[in-house]
Amino acid sequence: MTLLAEKSEHLLEYDDLKVLPSGHYEIIDGVKLDMSPTGFLHGLIEGKLFDILEAHLSKKGYVATGEVGILISRTPLRVRGADIVYITKESYPKPPVGILEKPPELVVEILSPANTTQEMNAKLKDYLSIGIPNIIYVDSENEIVTKFHANGSSMIYSFSETFAIYNDLTIRMSEVLV
Repeated sequence: MTLLAEKSEHLLEYDDLKVLPSGHYEIIDGVKLDMSPTGFLHGLIEGKLFDILEAHLSKKGYVATGEVGILISRTPLRVRGADIVYITKESYPKPPVGILEKPPELVVEILSPANTTQEMNAKLKDYLSIGIPNIIYVDSENEIVTKFHANGSSMIYSFSETFAIYNDLTIRMSEVLV
């Protein structure tokens, strides 16, 4: 998704989150950036991964999709939109209504043709900065998945390799996309 800056006279602050309209955007250093629509393959991958995660994790937590807002910082205001998130009931006893103010246990990001490497690297860096313990980055064009851990380590898998998407839940992307 390419981010397009919305022209504004003032920078958004944390309290502005209460009055912002719903939609697909991120806020980077107080600037609202609209997100362009994704393609079909992106949506297909997102939907299939959501179904797998929901089937295996819903008893212990909540899985959500569709650019879920994650607070990165209050000042300057920085909110990222994740393709898929998983939060435990321990962290959130009830499903939250607004943006996530605590880091989720898992974030899945799927590269879209409109994304730039610079945009995605900045987003992944933001997730790591708040200690998200499991970040899955799917690059369907190159058929690779990168799994990042909060300790800074990462592993790269081809779509034909099995990997743990979360704890002991393993998948193989080539089988997911059948």
